Amino acid sequence: MSDQYHINSKDALQWVCQEIHALPVDGSFKVTISKIPNKRTLTQNSAIHKYFTILAEGLNDAGYSFNRIILRRPYNFIRKKRKEISQLEPHPYTQGYLKALDDILALLPRVIVSWTGDTVKDFLWRPVQESICSKQSTTELNRDECSKVYDELNRLTASEFGISIEFPSKKNKK
Repeated sequence: MSDQYHINSKDALQWVCQEIHALPVDGSFKVTISKIPNKRTLTQNSAIHKYFTILAEGLNDAGYSFNRIILRRPYNFIRKKRKEISQLEPHPYTQGYLKALDDILALLPRVIVSWTGDTVKDFLWRPVQESICSKQSTTELNRDECSKVYDELNRLTASEFGISIEFPSKKNKK
């Protein structure tokens, strides 16, 4: 038998205490109490995705577009090779190989598209998140980490694009 209880009120705490007091004192039960991580709330999740959409609109309104490579396989291969080679000792051969990979990358067909909430999430938010928190998914973030990623991304978009978007909240609903 394994039960878990979320203690979110005095009544719930009192009930759990009564249940624990009713247990036999014969070593047949182990009680573990653990703190629930400070996960982001559903409201914060909605605000994050709203932010992606608002930032995408801001980038599009300012005339920035998203340059997307169409052929993903060669692109992924080149990225993988670049990463492997860049970790090697600098050598004229490896530097020449990196330049050749860059030249091939420049020749891959691209399409110019408008920013969307998904492209903001995948190509702006997620790289910042991974560098700050070492987490790949937004679902893994806690409240404080969300704020840190937002602060850093907002600083970046302000300095690079001249776009600063206030984080969505109930106070500043659009």
